[in-house]
Parts: sequence; C-alpha cells; structure tokens
Amino acid sequence: LLTGILREQWGFQGFVISDWIYGLRDAAASLSAGLDIEMPYRMIRFVHLEEALENGSATWDEVKKSVERIVATLLRFDQILSQPDPPQEIIASLDHVSLARAVAAQSVVLLRNEEVGGSAVLPLDPEARQTIAVVGRLADRVNLGDGGSSDVYSLDNITVLEGIRSAAPQATIVHFDAADLPAAVEGARSADTVIVVVGYTAEDEGEFIGNPGIDLSHLFPPADDPELAERFRAEHHRRTVRPDHVRDRLGLGFAVGGDRASLDLRAEDLSLIQLMAAVNERTVVIIQSGSAVMMAPWIEQTAAVVQAWYGGQQAGNGLADVVFGLVNPSGRLPFTVPADSSHLPYFDREADRIVYDRWHGWWRAENFDFVPLFPFGFGLSYTTFRIDAVTMKVVDEGYRVSCRITNIGTRDGADVIQVYARFADPSTPRRLVGFRRVYLVAGESLHVDIDVKGQRLQEFHPASTSWSLPTDEVELSITHHGVGVGEMAVGIAL
Repeated sequence: LLTGILREQWGFQGFVISDWIYGLRDAAASLSAGLDIEMPYRMIRFVHLEEALENGSATWDEVKKSVERIVATLLRFDQILSQPDPPQEIIASLDHVSLARAVAAQSVVLLRNEEVGGSAVLPLDPEARQTIAVVGRLADRVNLGDGGSSDVYSLDNITVLEGIRSAAPQATIVHFDAADLPAAVEGARSADTVIVVVGYTAEDEGEFIGNPGIDLSHLFPPADDPELAERFRAEHHRRTVRPDHVRDRLGLGFAVGGDRASLDLRAEDLSLIQLMAAVNERTVVIIQSGSAVMMAPWIEQTAAVVQAWYGGQQAGNGLADVVFGLVNPSGRLPFTVPADSSHLPYFDREADRIVYDRWHGWWRAENFDFVPLFPFGFGLSYTTFRIDAVTMKVVDEGYRVSCRITNIGTRDGADVIQVYARFADPSTPRRLVGFRRVYLVAGESLHVDIDVKGQRLQEFHPASTSWSLPTDEVELSITHHGVGVGEMAVGIAL
C-alpha cells in the first residue's frame, strides 16, 4: 500500500505517519513497508528499532529513505513553515468566529417544513412577541461530537438554546431539559412553537477503541521519567486553557462511542418528540448527529425537521440564523435517509471483519428500488428555484453542463445544482460527477456551467491497476432536489 500503490503508482512524494497509539506494531516491518513517522510519541521504534538495525531485520538504507522523505517535505514547505507563528490573539478572533457561524448555518439541512395555519412553520419571525419552548437534553449542551482525535479546545461555544435566545430578543424563551416531562408537556402546550433538540453525542458515536481482544500492553513504552513528566505537566497546564466542555470529557477516553448498533434515536428522544408533537402542532425537531438517523416512525407527527449535525463553536447561532430566516437553508444530505431499517445492509457491530459489495447508501436504494425517506443530495429551501435552458457540450477535458437558474421566490438564498451520471452497465452505480452552489437574490437569474471531467466517468480495473472510460454511452442528468428527484436528462457522454 505505502510503496507499490501510494508512491510508485500514485507518485506520492510526501512522508507517511502512523495512526496513534495502536497504529504501529512492528518497528522493522513498518520501516521496510515505507512508514516514515510513528505517532504520537516514541513507542515501538524507540524501544525496538535499534535492536532491529543491529540484527539486520531493518537497514540503515531504509532509515535514510524515510529521513530523505521527511526532510524533502520540510524543504518544499519551507516558505510556509519558516514564517513566524501568528499571534495568539488570532484564536477566536472576530473573523474566525464569523466564519464558524457562516459554516454552521450553511451546513444546516432543512428536511421538512409543513404548513400550519396557512403558512410554513419555518422560518420563525425574529421580531415577533411569541413564546418558544426549547426542549431536550441537548438543547443547552455544548455538543461538538467527539472527545477523541477530532476534539478541539474551542472557546465561547454557543448552544442551541443560547442561539435562539440571542436571535429572538422579543420572544419569551422557556427551556425544559426533559428530565421533568410533565413540566415540558405543559410548557409545550402553551407555547407558540416547540423546538425539540435530539440526537447523539460522543458517548453514542465518538472515537472508540474498546477491547482489541488481545493484550497490547507490550506496545507501550517504559514509564516516563517522573521528574521530567511533572515538569511537562506543570508547564502544559500553565499554557493550556481547558474550557468546561473539555474538562467534562477528559475521563471519557475511548470506552464508549463507536459504530451505532442502530440508526434509531434513543428511546427517550423518540418519546419526547411524540409527546411534544401531541400537544403542539408547531413542533420543530433539531437533530444533532454525525450520520443518518431513522425518522420514519415519528416524522409525520412533526411540522419541521432540521439536520443540524455537530455545528461547532457557533452551532447555536448558525442554527438560529436558519430557523429565524436570516440565512436561507442550503445544506444538502451527503447520504440517503432510509424509510425502513430493512433497506440497510446487514451490520454486526462486534464483527472483526465482514465483506460488503458496492451496493450501499443511495447506490443500494437505487439498485433494489428502495424509496428513501430522503435521498442523497436532498435539502429544502425557504425560496423557490427554477432550472431551465439545460444544455451539454464537449470541452477539452470532458463535458460542460450548462443551465439557467432563477430564484422565483421572495427570499434571497443559495441553491445547489447537482449533475449525475448513469452508466449502461447495470453493475456500475450511478454517481455524482459535479455540483455547484449558487447564491441568488429574489428574482435573479444566472447562467451556470458545471464541468464534468472525463476522469470522473472512468472505472478502475483492479487486475491491471488501470483506469478507463466506459465504452458504452453515459447519460448525464441535472437536478437540485437530490438524486432521483426532479432530474432532467442533459445528454449522452461518449
């Protein structure tokens, strides 16, 4: 993988590092295979590499090759690496926080938005004197999604509750954490709108190692020098600011999380949605998660559903910008939400190994004619876009799909145009080959070109380790509603 494929076939010129903790097992074999740097600190190689060099199971020539790759990379990036570090004041600066807020808002996917009383529930009016009940164990919790490798020491994290309170100063915002269900039900019954925040945390789907099934204690290096370790600890704690959400998770480790055994919500979240929807027809469900959630059992009872992901330090403000209409929702699903769990492939959370074919995700839904609850690429908007004047022509590196998109609604906003390729060979799944996000003010039209490079239509042949274009026709189609929804044929690529 590291030498024959990565370096020789793909021409990679950089260096390779291991995964952390359990990513390396054999000092000599890893060096011969082409691994350059062991992470995160001196472990296997520190203990065993010297002996491997002495007995000949590793060579100094292999060491020199790794050193050359590391130093060559440093030299190539010297213009960047030699620059002085930015000042510490740039952390959480206004520009950075504004970008975090914009990203949080643009990632939000509006999945459902029904009419109640003659108009869609969302967006809410930020200037209205209204009562909004915000309910759920995650409503006022900093939820960044992981306590492991992707964890960050972000400051001034904004929860969903804080974002809603900030966005609607004229409203009365009441909060129930769902621990007291009778109080939450009564609060929801008398509110103008109910916002229910459900989903997952690092405890459900964070980084997970668990029991590897064998004793790996011998992989760890000898204990640190106690005096040196204490000096480092004192200096590190002096320089490091640990926000509350980080301190709360320091003991989490890798004992929980991992692959979810089910795509269903927790039972208490499901019960909470049903209770709120039963007493208030204007119930909006906010989902915090890193992947798909089964919604079919409860979605018809709700007025609106928003996929909010783990929105980062500005999660609450970014979400509120969408909920109150300051930002038009333009996020799109990067997966299919199945209508039934029987549409999913077999899964064993405890399996050490398993074999799957290519029919998974939205490829599986299409291949077996499963109608998803929401397709890949789906996302609603507060305004309406129209695509017409669709054309395709051959260009130097492939094909150019063109169209005119018009915002025929009353709100400014962004839309995402998607181009798909369908192959004559039924064993080749359809694929997304191009997309473009465009922003239009109300009434504006724009000519849009999306280039589809020929290489995006190629198929890989493992036996010859080569790529080739299909010999049969390939149909290109365009949509902005998600795969299989409102698609228009564009033309045939040869």
